[in-house]
Amino acid sequence: MAALTLKDFYKVIVMKVDVFESEIVDERHFSSSTEAAHFCDDVLNNSDNMTFMVKM
Repeated sequence: MAALTLKDFYKVIVMKVDVFESEIVDERHFSSSTEAAHFCDDVLNNSDNMTFMVKM
């Protein structure tokens, strides 16, 4: 029986936050924290949305 190997990845959730309601507008997976951080920076610099990065 082959051993199961788990690899960490990073999930980035992009949220549009509003006074009355908020919504998830994008959700992506990345293989490294560097890639995820670059995506977060891009979103923050080009929109009013918030990002959340989670190591899975």
